[in-house]
Amino acid sequence: MPRKRNDTLDLARWFVTQILGRSWTRADYGGSHMAHAKKVLRDYSIEDIKGCVLAVRDNPAQFGFPASFEWKYLSTVLKGEPPLIEQYLTPPDPPPVWSAEYDKWVVEHGKKAFELEMWDGIYLPINEPGRLSYEQIKRCVGVWRAKYSLEERSRRCRQEQRPITPLSVRCSLQSPNTLQS
Repeated sequence: MPRKRNDTLDLARWFVTQILGRSWTRADYGGSHMAHAKKVLRDYSIEDIKGCVLAVRDNPAQFGFPASFEWKYLSTVLKGEPPLIEQYLTPPDPPPVWSAEYDKWVVEHGKKAFELEMWDGIYLPINEPGRLSYEQIKRCVGVWRAKYSLEERSRRCRQEQRPITPLSVRCSLQSPNTLQS
């Protein structure tokens, strides 16, 4: 009979060996790193926790830590308001829709933002070289939404009795190069 996978042990061992940079010892089996791993695994997946730890390690200033920040305990991901892991999991606000950075944001954060209902999934490609097509967005984000004009989007939001979010409006804007005055 195969052994059941122990996520707590896997996470604690990964943290000690990869992040703290020391070898795993027998004392670690009953130590604080196992307790911290068990605590954070109650609410979050092992992939989310590892991603958060690596993101903070690679760019501590993005999360408000000094450049000299070093990890000591895995439960640090639960500290702060909002917790550090929530800051990691929440996508940043999108750049203006007409910038090339918007495409990069859609590819990197669009799926998560759509799942969290921070973005309605509407993407209006701008016919400029280097911009993504509908097919590329669908492959990256995994959602397919029809494009609506700003007026149609406003009408639909009023019918559903929900506010027009800034993201809905931003997604419906045209490039400043094509705006008519």
